[in-house]
Amino acid sequence: MARSAPQHQRRTRRSSSSLASPPPHTHQHRRGEDEEPEADDRLLALMEEIEHLKTLICELQQAQTQGNKRKRTVERSTTTLGRGFHRLVHITETPGSIVVNAKAHLVALSHQETVAEIQVLQEMPEDDLSDDQAKRLEAWQADDISAVSRYLGSLLNDSSLDPFPYFRTHGKDVRENRGVTHDTCLRLLLSVEWEDSVELRQQIRNNEKSLGQSFFFHLFYEDLIGNSENLDNGFLKSKVLVLLYKFVFTSPSSATGGLDDDNNNNIFSPPPKKTQCSRATRGPVVSILNMQQQVSIRSIAYIGSLAIFALTDAAQWSPSYGGIDFVALYNFLVDYFEDSATKEEAAHSEDLLKWWNEQVFGKPVPSNQSSMVASSSKKALRRQRRARMQNAN
Repeated sequence: MARSAPQHQRRTRRSSSSLASPPPHTHQHRRGEDEEPEADDRLLALMEEIEHLKTLICELQQAQTQGNKRKRTVERSTTTLGRGFHRLVHITETPGSIVVNAKAHLVALSHQETVAEIQVLQEMPEDDLSDDQAKRLEAWQADDISAVSRYLGSLLNDSSLDPFPYFRTHGKDVRENRGVTHDTCLRLLLSVEWEDSVELRQQIRNNEKSLGQSFFFHLFYEDLIGNSENLDNGFLKSKVLVLLYKFVFTSPSSATGGLDDDNNNNIFSPPPKKTQCSRATRGPVVSILNMQQQVSIRSIAYIGSLAIFALTDAAQWSPSYGGIDFVALYNFLVDYFEDSATKEEAAHSEDLLKWWNEQVFGKPVPSNQSSMVASSSKKALRRQRRARMQNAN
């Protein structure tokens, strides 16, 4: 059986035949009355056909554009996931081991993982990374470490610490004048368990005492001051860490204020003026990695490790430098949250993580409160509308 022509083709042929051979009319006066409606019908049919062709062209163009975007997305996705692996899963994995270790981490999941961390693990590719992908993944070190080093220098330069000499915030060698030889860096790298003294600083500078003997750095504490008799008090509540976290994970413009500003954690403050440490991004990392406005334990450990590294004078990233084992430091910070032996310790870790979420994303509005606000707003509208109707009558 012969297939019928598509509807738009049948419509075209009917329209063409009607144009070429208009139907005969027996009466002259009826022909004059019918010519105008027939012309309108033919014009309408042609216009419909034009619109149909335009739609087909648009669909073809959209399909081609989506195909090109899909190719670029596949290329970017592995890089994004690899960067997410470092930021959310483990800080020191090499590009060549990311795929294998992603599977191992997925098998060993605990109840502490966030949705973003699980997605990063699940979406890692099955095959080994290409050389090009591996090279792009290695860029995470230069990218985040450079950004953290520059912004940390700006924060400390503008603070009451008044470092001398000032830290460099631009150029390639931003950490060149940092490390134990710089008094401000050394002060922040000292453990709160130690009593600061000229003799202690000299021992560290002479490599007679290692900074890596304790991970309770002053930099990690609220107001940069800790208590050796209560190591939990203020630990990981440093304004420096919060601002660095916002700078990397939300956006540079959200890291407002300074170390001496009591309102520096207000994410609704006006964005700061552009500085040389500001960087362009495709979007906030929390959105790209689908973190769902939830600070993760490993992301805090990631920022904490990079912040300590940014105080050193290392020329490039190294898992160990200046007596500090950064892999051990990262694992310690993760365990500080996850390794709770008692209910009190678990409650402390939960409260600290809640505090971090409030500092970065603000206090959440309870869902029942939102419903109550919506309900009261509707009632207010109804009252005003009824009043206007009564006044009109």
